[in-house]
Amino acid sequence: MDAEQGEEIARIAVETAEEVLDHPYSAVVFPDDDGTELRAVAVTDALADGTDAEMVFRPSDSAVWDVFESGESAIYEPSSILSSAWYRHFPIWHALLFPLGKHGVLGIGYDVEKRAFTDHDRRFAQILATTTEAALNRAQRETELRESQAMVEERTDQIEFFNGVLRHDILNGITAISGNLELLDEHVPESGRSHLETVQQWSEDIGQLTQKVRSASQMVTNAESMPLGSHPLSDTLSHKVTKIRNTYPNVSVEASVEDGLCVSGNELLGEVLENVLLNAIEHNDRSFPSLAVRAQRDEDVVRVEIEDDGPGIPDEMKSEVFDRNVTSESSGSVGFGLYFVHMMMTQYGGNIRFEDAENRGAVAVLTFSSATNVSLT
Repeated sequence: MDAEQGEEIARIAVETAEEVLDHPYSAVVFPDDDGTELRAVAVTDALADGTDAEMVFRPSDSAVWDVFESGESAIYEPSSILSSAWYRHFPIWHALLFPLGKHGVLGIGYDVEKRAFTDHDRRFAQILATTTEAALNRAQRETELRESQAMVEERTDQIEFFNGVLRHDILNGITAISGNLELLDEHVPESGRSHLETVQQWSEDIGQLTQKVRSASQMVTNAESMPLGSHPLSDTLSHKVTKIRNTYPNVSVEASVEDGLCVSGNELLGEVLENVLLNAIEHNDRSFPSLAVRAQRDEDVVRVEIEDDGPGIPDEMKSEVFDRNVTSESSGSVGFGLYFVHMMMTQYGGNIRFEDAENRGAVAVLTFSSATNVSLT
């Protein structure tokens, strides 16, 4: 059971059969890569010395194959044990054949001069076969686990590389935008000042978001728990509402946010809230959409509702909208869509769901764990 490789397990099995049962003709056969033949991977010395040919069993000429395919153990007479090509080299009179699941077959044989298999021989051989199969299963699982871990590590390295390239390009682009916005500052009349400030605010937020995503991606790829703390929801949500108003003058936003609300979260809390706000706008079919934003404490949780007057969400889609394949389509937003929101709310120990608005539209309901009040820094 401690052996790591299939061939080592097979070798131990045939050695044990020879030492304990005193039967010199034992072997373990494994299927080849394409599953069309069974080939010996471990044989006793007596069996190896008897022939120079490789032990190969095929469906057309071997009862060994029948045991492998049927999954049932059996006792065979010499004429039905081995293929005629090499059977004549061995004075085997009887053989016990045990299937090893998908791994192959264990065969234990004795010569014509020895007694027949006793009940004790058969019980021990069955235990040996069962243990061998269990060891092969364990070794295979551990091999698959190692391969899977290696693949995950490789994918993690690739993701980090591409994230690094993406962050580098974004930050370079933001730097260029910010520099040109400063040059434009003195050329923009007062009537366009609010538009310039909106672009400046978005440029700054994108740069900060890039750094935040780097931290979050490192925590996720390292399979570490995301550290949480008390974050000021009231201030953060009010800031995002103001940003939406400045960015979308055609959108009416009514906000009723209780003061001093703090929730369990991290530095990406603002992006979580902003993504839900943007989603309500982007999927609204009105020329002048309206949003109602509400946040209040409800016992030991904080409840945030973002209601829109758009087309609403069908019942069968209310859970599917959080699927990555659904929300990964280009939406024009800076964030990551509802998949990101759902992932982060799960990390926060909260949840998000959609309900029908009273008249028309949908209500995104976010429930956070309440936390100690803190000041926005």
